[in-house]
Amino acid sequence: MPDRPENVDEAFARLVAGFHAPTERSANPWPEAENVSDDGDEVPDDDLQTPAVTTPPVAARESGVDRLDTDATWEDEGHFVPPDPPPIPRPAPIRLAAWLAVLVGPVLMTVVAALGWQVPALVTTGLVVGFVSGVVYLIATMGDGPRDPYGPDNGAVV
Repeated sequence: MPDRPENVDEAFARLVAGFHAPTERSANPWPEAENVSDDGDEVPDDDLQTPAVTTPPVAARESGVDRLDTDATWEDEGHFVPPDPPPIPRPAPIRLAAWLAVLVGPVLMTVVAALGWQVPALVTTGLVVGFVSGVVYLIATMGDGPRDPYGPDNGAVV
């Protein structure tokens, strides 16, 4: 444990009193070669050489015509035309039936209730059982991860 002064207030007063005291200039922690003059003017180093300035070739110099702004470049601007998407795959018949039961069952129950129709209990039970079994089937056959874990479209994976 570092030594602690007996009187903390006294030590703090010494620190504050010595805040503006001049420091030793010879105790710089950097090498002498990195010192700069006090007035801010740096002394040029004799080892540094300025590179020779050369003029660019005639083709690279500014000309009155911009090579990228001609009629030929505007005609073929490189407009991207994406390829036609592949056809949507047909779902398996059981999966299609499950989706129909999940989506159509509640809609039919809502329409029947809104219009006040009396339907047999067997129809109502069938719609409820179809909805529940469709949800259970869709959840049970849901994959644990992406179809292609090494594919290019895996999004932001944390």
